[in-house]
Amino acid sequence: MVLKDFLGTPKVRQLLSKYAAEGHGHKNMSADEFFERVGMDPVARLGASMGRKIGGAVGIRNVTKNELHSRAPLHESSVACLCALLANRIAIGEIQSADQSEETLISGQVPSSWKQFGGTINVLVSAEERASPSVAGCRVKMEIIFPGQFFAWGAGKKLSRSICNHYARAISEITRYRPS
Repeated sequence: MVLKDFLGTPKVRQLLSKYAAEGHGHKNMSADEFFERVGMDPVARLGASMGRKIGGAVGIRNVTKNELHSRAPLHESSVACLCALLANRIAIGEIQSADQSEETLISGQVPSSWKQFGGTINVLVSAEERASPSVAGCRVKMEIIFPGQFFAWGAGKKLSRSICNHYARAISEITRYRPS
């Protein structure tokens, strides 16, 4: 079964909707909302935005990386990643998975908060080679990038932990049923 077919099953679609609704249930203050509340004028906002763009152009960025392993098959791990990203309000940008591929790449946009101006996340889910073919498994690597910022004030680590927690919960829900 290819990922596209797996995503089309009713139970998987229902699970994705559940996690997406969970993510929209609690919203953090965006950078723009923060600037409005503290009374920052539009010129200062423009300066902050330009500073971020210039910093990004010269290679300044804050990067958080994390890796986890799962015994779940590739498609189930990919769906669990999508659930975890949706629960954390990540706007999914692109999902790359070839029909016979042993990996899936998911890219998304991290929303801004009062700590950071937003960023990108890349999640690579790849099938692991095991000694026994009966024991399937996947490696999930994530990279959270906040361009133009030296510090994200722990936002990357907090997001990474939250994604891992939601991933574990989603995997346990997915493995209760295995769509045919």
